[in-house]
Amino acid sequence: MNARRLLPGFLALFTLGAFAADKPKFFDQVVGIDATSITLYKSPKKEVTFKLTSATKVIVNYKQARIEDIKLGMKATVYRKGDTDEAGSISCRSIPGY
Repeated sequence: MNARRLLPGFLALFTLGAFAADKPKFFDQVVGIDATSITLYKSPKKEVTFKLTSATKVIVNYKQARIEDIKLGMKATVYRKGDTDEAGSISCRSIPGY
């Protein structure tokens, strides 16, 4: 076989695989986090962002934690404060392999 013919196809597959790795793998995955907000992947067309405050309670891997302990890729459940977009509490856990 001619290596010159195979190389472009191989490079294309390698490049597509690299881009696919950046996509969320499951619903409610943390895709953004900073001191003031958390963003969760809800569907291929929807991400939801919640405001964080010093009063937001955080649980990580079933233990009390701080906002700084939340990492990208974790699975999270956000409990809103009333009908606002403010997070009253967040429960996160690590997903093995992600």
